[in-house]
Amino acid sequence: NASKKTLAQAYAIAALADFVKVVKDESVLAIAQNIYHTIEKNVWCEECGSYVKGRERDWSVPESACAAKGGCKSVQNAVYDAYCKLYSVWPHSILKCSIIKAFGAIVK
Repeated sequence: NASKKTLAQAYAIAALADFVKVVKDESVLAIAQNIYHTIEKNVWCEECGSYVKGRERDWSVPESACAAKGGCKSVQNAVYDAYCKLYSVWPHSILKCSIIKAFGAIVK
């Protein structure tokens, strides 16, 4: 399966953020930041007002991916949790805005 799963990307951010806390390695932080930017660029759906479950290899959206079309809250929760962990090691204002956006997707 060549699709890109949002849950897997969120879990990777969370794990990398925890690892950065332990080893203080900027190269690991850079990987987490790269995944964060990829999620924000490719996985947020303005139409749905939430993060989609995943994307196809070419970054197109599968019909079942949009939260407005039956997507699950676990994706929103995972992204929110991952972003909060990342913020603990990278307290950047743009990430803070993404955390607020992710929280809004959970409570809508």
